Amino acid sequence: MKILMFIVVLLIASLSAYSQLEVVWQKTYPEFINFAKFSQDGKYIYCAVGTTIKKMDAITGEYVSTFTKDSVSGIYDMKISALGNIIITSNGSGGVTIWDVQKEKMIKNLQLGGWSMDISPDEKYIIVGSFRQDINFEIYEWLSAKLIFNKSGANNTGNKVKYSNDGKMFAIGFPYKHFHPDSGYTDRIRLELWDAKKLQLIKVLQDTSGSDGYWHLDFSKDDKYLAALTTNIFVNTIYNLNENIIDEISSNEIRISNFKFTKDNSKLYYKEGRILDYIDPNNQKYTYNLKDKIMETQGNANQWYVFMGSEKRFTLLKNSITDVSQESEIPYLIINYTQDGILNLRCSYDVEPPLELIISDLIGNRIYQSQLNELVSTKELSVKLNLSNGIYLVKAKTENRIYTQKFQVLR
Repeated sequence: MKILMFIVVLLIASLSAYSQLEVVWQKTYPEFINFAKFSQDGKYIYCAVGTTIKKMDAITGEYVSTFTKDSVSGIYDMKISALGNIIITSNGSGGVTIWDVQKEKMIKNLQLGGWSMDISPDEKYIIVGSFRQDINFEIYEWLSAKLIFNKSGANNTGNKVKYSNDGKMFAIGFPYKHFHPDSGYTDRIRLELWDAKKLQLIKVLQDTSGSDGYWHLDFSKDDKYLAALTTNIFVNTIYNLNENIIDEISSNEIRISNFKFTKDNSKLYYKEGRILDYIDPNNQKYTYNLKDKIMETQGNANQWYVFMGSEKRFTLLKNSITDVSQESEIPYLIINYTQDGILNLRCSYDVEPPLELIISDLIGNRIYQSQLNELVSTKELSVKLNLSNGIYLVKAKTENRIYTQKFQVLR
């Protein structure tokens, strides 16, 4: 039955289009990249390197310019506005540096006293999660350095803040100590959704026991969903803001260390063990092996990119809509992948030797390579391979042409 299921999945895939991730490039850089953000059009990636920002061509992975600066002590966090004209960075001690993207230079240093920060989509305001014990968060008009609003809150630190994509809402997550006359102080974490225009609390999304707060907040492109990744147990929860329900919660048996919505509202989960799970809009899951500390996405619903990596080694991926039926010229047909790990391939028509056969995963890891000098159309090839569930690429190289075919293993 498992063999039959594999054949059925393959035939269905050959008649329809499906989405997956493909590697554009992988590079190792001479210095650490600590933070990165895409430009609004996705053509460039702004990288925090040391105490400055370097502009990278997204398609080539090469630096094209370096921002000028003055009195920048460090970069410990980085945000870019939705319009793409302003970058803000934190110096780790409550200071915020404002960078002009067009002029490629820093333009202002502000002492705002925040743990985390974000800039409104219209580029007018900066929200900071305060590290003062009596203040929860503050909002500034950054151009004049004027305080617009602050929210008091006792015994809370480590606040995480995030504006929605349309700028109508913002979320704040924080740990705090709750006092009860009978039991004394207990550690709790709280996630709130606020109206950014009225500066009023909309709803409390979570208020539960915990100590370390939130590691990451992310709104979906349409702002219908909010993902909140907790720090202490690394569980990702996705809230449906329209229906006021929890849409999804990850298992606490597998640590989720990063999460992102893509521009078509697909989901990217980075899990311990260097595993990236991509969940497309049809809820189909694809798994990749990549190193991650930074994970950023940009583009539109049809074409988007993912920039991810850690320290000096980074990868740029893109979504790829592939109609497998257009790749029917390959001189192989996948027959089946048996329960004992035998991949059977059959030549569909005569091929002029020599011919090289390569089987790899979508990240480019080569699983099998063989030189077959006397392959004819009546000959079948059986390869012993240990393949996990996922999509693989068969590449057949002759002297004159290269044929490619994707196939999927499901159990």
